[in-house]
Amino acid sequence: MGGVARHYSAQQLAESLADLEGVPLVLAIRMAYTGGTASDLPSPSNIMAIKNSTLRRIAAWDVQTDAQSPKLTPAIAVSLLYHPGAMAAGKGITLYTSGTPNGWKASILVEELQLPYKLHAISLSKNEQKEEWFLKINPNGRIPAIVDHDEGDLPVFESGAIMIYLADKDLNSKFLPKDTRKRAEVISWLMFQMGGLGPMQGQANHFVRYAPEKIEYGVRRYTNETRRLYGVIEKHLSDGREWLAAGQYTIADMANFSWVFMHEWAGVEIDDMPHLKAWMKRIEERPAVQKGLDIPEENMKKQMARDPKKKEEMIEGAKKMMISHK
Repeated sequence: MGGVARHYSAQQLAESLADLEGVPLVLAIRMAYTGGTASDLPSPSNIMAIKNSTLRRIAAWDVQTDAQSPKLTPAIAVSLLYHPGAMAAGKGITLYTSGTPNGWKASILVEELQLPYKLHAISLSKNEQKEEWFLKINPNGRIPAIVDHDEGDLPVFESGAIMIYLADKDLNSKFLPKDTRKRAEVISWLMFQMGGLGPMQGQANHFVRYAPEKIEYGVRRYTNETRRLYGVIEKHLSDGREWLAAGQYTIADMANFSWVFMHEWAGVEIDDMPHLKAWMKRIEERPAVQKGLDIPEENMKKQMARDPKKKEEMIEGAKKMMISHK
């Protein structure tokens, strides 16, 4: 906005919105979130709840606006409230992460939701995730983790828990439906990744890339199991469906994609899985996914494609890290 900027107090901002009708405010919220139109409005029964929730979140804010606009419109107020660049200190979430498949699950989702967040890159090579300050956020010392400053600095850890938590906070329920049947489908496929694909491919990564000695049994055991799990997805998608669950793109797709994206690193080829490859391509082409994969730094596939030496550097770095962190 042009002109001379001035600060409006939280009280002034709240008062400017207090007498608004529910529909215009909700429309402003939706436009701020998605660029939608009046046809995108939620059901009337949700309007007042959304308005009240928004006013509560505004209560602690100091925002800037043009001096020529002494009374803020709902569109200005809400766009300031939710735009990442306008996030006030102590509000929104802080994302603690690193460039790994589990880390990408969280970063892809916050980009898809267009959430305001602060990024704190965690150095795995320096074992930062085991430092005392971080263990207060995640006692298990793993990334990713978030702190939700709008909920009294609430920490949430485990990538699947983070995805459910953030998807549930989305007013539009874009990536985790409220419908019981659809929600169960999505969570089932999310847990498929959490309990199967992630752990098995993680072990394949270890035995293929990082183990100090070559153990053929370990390599075969975990690459074969990873490939079997890929086959489950391939078969599931072979009936013409585009997405894993609920007939729409959801957190289940984001979670599984984040691991399948690195299939080559685990020593697993997918050339004979056309449905899996097409699904991967659909997801990878999404702008938010491309952004999420480059948080907190350019993803390792890009780095290796640009500089072949990076591959060996990453492998050696990981081996040294595992030895030093025993």
